[in-house]
Amino acid sequence: MPQLNQRDNFTYAFAHLNVRDEVVFKSIVGLLAGRTHNQWQHVQSGEPDLLILGADSSNVSADQRARAVLKIAYRPTDSHGLSVHWPLRANEVFERLEQVARLLEQSTPSTAFNPDSAYKLSCWPPQEILGRAPGNLRLATLLGARALSARELSERSGISLDACLECLKALHDGGLLLAESKPAQPRTESAPQGFFARLRAHLGLSSGQTESP
Repeated sequence: MPQLNQRDNFTYAFAHLNVRDEVVFKSIVGLLAGRTHNQWQHVQSGEPDLLILGADSSNVSADQRARAVLKIAYRPTDSHGLSVHWPLRANEVFERLEQVARLLEQSTPSTAFNPDSAYKLSCWPPQEILGRAPGNLRLATLLGARALSARELSERSGISLDACLECLKALHDGGLLLAESKPAQPRTESAPQGFFARLRAHLGLSSGQTESP
């Protein structure tokens, strides 16, 4: 029998949330079960993969460590970093869980951000990243079309290299980039058929064939 694709299991926990938010978030995650690429399970102890943090708390204490933090924002000014907005909507929670899963899968030394590597968008970034700098929308559009390094991105967009690096780093930290596995090979144009023969004839060079008398 064919084997089903294995999904990574991730855990999440709450901190500084009221009961209403916890119940709504868990209900949405339950509705999304089987639709998200990964499986999410709520835990009450230990170090979770994802910590759902209330917007009233800006810091994570030592006993609330997690590999990623997702904040529930109640006001536009609360939406720095990974966040979902109240009232919670299933489509936004789905997008953030998928984004966090990519971030967790990339959080290894081998996939650390490399400013010399070429990257391409894996999905469209949220407004919180696009709105950080005036040129981020243009940079995201270019990265959605092809894999580019920071220097190539700067040359194509006309935006400073530092700004491109900052945008790439934010996208990478958000789990929104795919690294190009192999460097792009330069294209070599083949000469048109008969080109060298015509060139030799133009220069009066012998083609290597003797004419019949």
